[in-house]
Amino acid sequence: MDRHEQYLHILLEHLDFATCLLKNGAMDYVNTAYHTAFGNEVVAPLFRDNQTDVQRFAHTDTGLFYSVKRIILDEEFTVLFFTEHKGVTLVIDPLTGLLNRESFPLISQQVLDDIRSRDKVLALLFVDLDGFKIINDTWGHESGDVVLQKTAARMTNTIRNNDSCFRMGGDEFVIILSSINDRMHSCLVARRLISAISEPIPLPSGNQARVGASIGIATFPTDGSEIEELLHKADEAMYLAKKLGKNNYQLHR
Repeated sequence: MDRHEQYLHILLEHLDFATCLLKNGAMDYVNTAYHTAFGNEVVAPLFRDNQTDVQRFAHTDTGLFYSVKRIILDEEFTVLFFTEHKGVTLVIDPLTGLLNRESFPLISQQVLDDIRSRDKVLALLFVDLDGFKIINDTWGHESGDVVLQKTAARMTNTIRNNDSCFRMGGDEFVIILSSINDRMHSCLVARRLISAISEPIPLPSGNQARVGASIGIATFPTDGSEIEELLHKADEAMYLAKKLGKNNYQLHR
């Protein structure tokens, strides 16, 4: 029995999980549970961070939330185990495609638990757009929706694949940076976010809109040990950023 057959035999022992075997990064085999959940769709996320072996994602068609664990078998083969989180549905904000407020408690807690087990740093960024209301008032809600969609895309493109971005409501967002080395890394990301968000946004009317971002940052373990505490402190830091002139970031003090 060669390695390929051995690995397939292992997967057949885990029929309760949706599993996928990758060969040199390409899909080689999926079991029945995977096919039932995803059909022929390739939903394996990209593991850009070699230190992170658990990813979380929402299936855009069904709204179901999954965790996927990567196990590197050797230099050629990798297996992925997918686990559906029962009862967690409708986690996607329909306007922006980001995770929504309802998904925040579960996902953020899972990320924090994972960080605790690996003695790493987590940063929670509370992002509030500056100048968004005037866009709605001047050009209407359709233009406001375009701004939210473009802003969401820019934030997603700025953070890593294993970070999480949530739309909490209106023009408020929360970003979780997982497995960072220190607090200063979150400041670097905040600067990049402000730069990306501040770029002009073309509107259907032919006009261009500009918004800024006030960002408050709280980190685990320095600023707190629980998600609600970190969220509260990041919110406080965000209001300080607004008080100090907007379109800037502040670490919780």
